[in-house]
Formats: sequence, C-alpha cells, structure tokens
Amino acid sequence: MRSADQKLSFPAIIVIDRSNPVAPLLRIEAMDPLGVTHALMLLDSNRNFLSIDFDQRRYFSAQGTWYGLPLDQLPDLLLGLLALPGHHKLEQSDEQGFRVSSDHGRFRYEITWIDPGPRMALKKIDGEIERKAGRKEKYIVEYSKYLDVPDFYLPQEVNLKSYSQASKPEDQPDLEVHIAWRERRWNEEIPAQVFSLSPDFLRGFSKESF
Repeated sequence: MRSADQKLSFPAIIVIDRSNPVAPLLRIEAMDPLGVTHALMLLDSNRNFLSIDFDQRRYFSAQGTWYGLPLDQLPDLLLGLLALPGHHKLEQSDEQGFRVSSDHGRFRYEITWIDPGPRMALKKIDGEIERKAGRKEKYIVEYSKYLDVPDFYLPQEVNLKSYSQASKPEDQPDLEVHIAWRERRWNEEIPAQVFSLSPDFLRGFSKESF
C-alpha cells in the first residue's frame, strides 16, 4: 500500500463479511514475520472506515470515499467481484466489457475469458464518482493471475489506484493498494468484535486528516 506520504508492504490478514452486501465489513491487519502489527484498517457496520498506523502512532477516519476510493465497495473490489452500483443504466457494451451510469458516477467494466470453460472474469474497473459541488474523483482496479474457485474465477493479483481529482494523470495516484492473495477461506464464522475496537483502543494515538 502506498499513499502520498508513506509506503507499507507487509503480509496481511484480510477478513471480509458480506452477509449484508449493502454494508460489508472489512478488516486488514498488516503484520511482520514476527507477528507485530504495523497497520490496521477497519470498515464497520455503520460504514465508518478507520486506518491506524502503529509505527507513527496516528490514525484517521473517513466515510464515503478515501482519495476517490468508494469505501463501501472496497471489499468487493479487493476480491474481484462484479458489484454494480444501485439504480444504474447501461450506456454501452462491446466484446471487451460495458459501461454503466448511476446517480453518483460512471463506471467501465472490462472482462476477460479464461480457459478451461471458457469462463468470464473481471479484468479492470474504471470508476468516476461525482462528489459535492461538482467535484469528481476516480479509481482504477486491475486484476490478474486468476485462481480457480468452483463455478468462477477470482484474481490472485489486485492493483488498485485512486485519485482525489478525476483530472489527475493515471500514473499519479493519491493512493495505491496492491494485494497478492496467497490463501482464501470461505464461509467461516466471524465474531462481530473482529470489526470493532474498544473506546480506549486509540488512546495515545493522534488523529490525522487526509
């Protein structure tokens, strides 16, 4: 993961609960080989996103978007699942993919066909989100190295870039997240407290803006 002021690269445990697809839950905990946590990110049932930097003893919270990244779609984006925006309208389609529009933006989905099968998988998403006062943000997600799961394929490599301004060049993202999935387990029971923190947890941390 890389933002404008830092870069983190650690093995991570990612836990996702999509029992309620409208408000999915997410926990990303980045740890070193000794088991020491360096960063923690949480998306809770109220759609609050929290990012904690243990090395710098600081944190920030956000709702809606983070440098153009739609936070309530982050779990699906990291998995490579095709989740269309609500109340969308198909604008254009071809053999490479399709484009839809909704009340809050426009989105282009590119697909690829994988043998044996052949079966369809998501290859790329380009999203442009309309924010308050006409400001536009965007994100780009690219998928590769697909792992075979019964009845569908999911990507092993996920590269996500997001931009606080849609006019920014594609090689100058505000935030870049790269996930290389090594192992995935499905349909396990997850305790609710995994996606929450005690009120005193952040004592001694400073709050930052982004």
